[in-house]
Amino acid sequence: MDVLVVNAGSTSLKLHLVHGDQSHPVEDFVVADAVGHRVVHGGRRFAGPTLVDEEVEREIAALSVLAPLHNRRALEEIRRAREALPGVPQVAVFDTAFHRTMSEAASTYAIPERWREEWDVHRYGFHGISVQWAASQVEAERLVVCHLGGGCSVTAVRGGRSVDTTMGFSPLDGVPMATRSGSVDPAALVYLLREKHLSVDDLEHGLEQESGLLGLSAGGSGDVREASPLALDVFVHRVAGAVAAMSAACGGIDVLAFTGGIGENATDVRDRVVERVRFLGEFRVEIVPAREELVIAEETRRLLVRCECGRSDYAATVVTEGEPAPDFTLTSDAGESVSLSDFRGKPVVLYFYPKDDTPGCTAQACGIRDAYGEFERAGAVVLGVSPDSVKRHVKFREKYGLPFTLLADPEHEVAERYGVWGEKKFAGRQYMGINRSTFVIAPDGTVAKAMYDVKPAEHADDVLAVLAAA
Repeated sequence: MDVLVVNAGSTSLKLHLVHGDQSHPVEDFVVADAVGHRVVHGGRRFAGPTLVDEEVEREIAALSVLAPLHNRRALEEIRRAREALPGVPQVAVFDTAFHRTMSEAASTYAIPERWREEWDVHRYGFHGISVQWAASQVEAERLVVCHLGGGCSVTAVRGGRSVDTTMGFSPLDGVPMATRSGSVDPAALVYLLREKHLSVDDLEHGLEQESGLLGLSAGGSGDVREASPLALDVFVHRVAGAVAAMSAACGGIDVLAFTGGIGENATDVRDRVVERVRFLGEFRVEIVPAREELVIAEETRRLLVRCECGRSDYAATVVTEGEPAPDFTLTSDAGESVSLSDFRGKPVVLYFYPKDDTPGCTAQACGIRDAYGEFERAGAVVLGVSPDSVKRHVKFREKYGLPFTLLADPEHEVAERYGVWGEKKFAGRQYMGINRSTFVIAPDGTVAKAMYDVKPAEHADDVLAVLAAA
């Protein structure tokens, strides 16, 4: 699936065409299977990627008052993309979603209840897409990510989940940025409004457009390379303090990661921050080039698979036709260690069994037996990944003569990653289980066919056609 990723910043527009894990910058809205948009503020309404329709557009517009530099730009590009690519699904991926794992203590302001409950004044956090990418690239239990660019934030990530971050209700909060102030004593703002008679618009403009590195560098542009010595001193002081605070939220620090234009390229600034926080103990320093487009593309693919299979389902890693097949090692029902790559050079039919979906009735068992028999006669290796007890499945396999090898996945690690996992009904009750997913892998190791939430017996002709072509 080719995904056109649209990243509309406050002053820039980045377009990438993403195929698998490869991305290429493009100049315009090129043909794609789907469009993924970065949207900065999702409020409390959007906890994950969302298919864009008129209602979603209205809600993003309503949230523009909280992120005026970003959400309005995102809406403009959503409308432009719809005109350029009519009928192509568009998905909004929200910067705030990654931070939904923050605890109530970390996400709550100590303000009147009415402000919190009726007016949704909470700490939402931003740069979540960037932090999600950094967390996926760095192996660490306790990770602090400094996203330092035009906008700046510092985030505590423990076990791959956001536990605290410096930005709060809006992208204006936290450490100083290129033109944004970062945190300012609210009493100072009340003073400017009441005593100096600034209008609300003047106050907003000053905090958003005339502060940060720009405000501390007479004649500067907000570019860190043109910043005054005072601007750099203030910036390093505040970022280092934020790193220490986020380390406390993590219970310590194993890795300090830098990303974004300043984080990746301003070596002197980065070194000064690291020097200031060495008192925290031993930790590694990593530089992670920003690749937000890959996260947006992956989230877009996951959502569209979920929409095809039912909205409660998801695949952690979408298996894409034409891309290299995933590889993993599991134990077979014969007690042997089996890797998918062991069968390179042969076509493979890989089936993920739903939990509790043993072939317990003759009709279902015979359908599976007949279909798998055809697959084997077509020269394919047939493998079934079982998230349930292999012993239980083996009993039915032997009873009905089912021609395939079962691989044990009792912890559901492979099934959750490559299958479609979600709430399903079985025998009148809800449970979490793996839906049926079937992948046909060509002899060269690429995915020739990916089918979600289907029974192989019902799609035997499709599988056989792919096998014949392979």
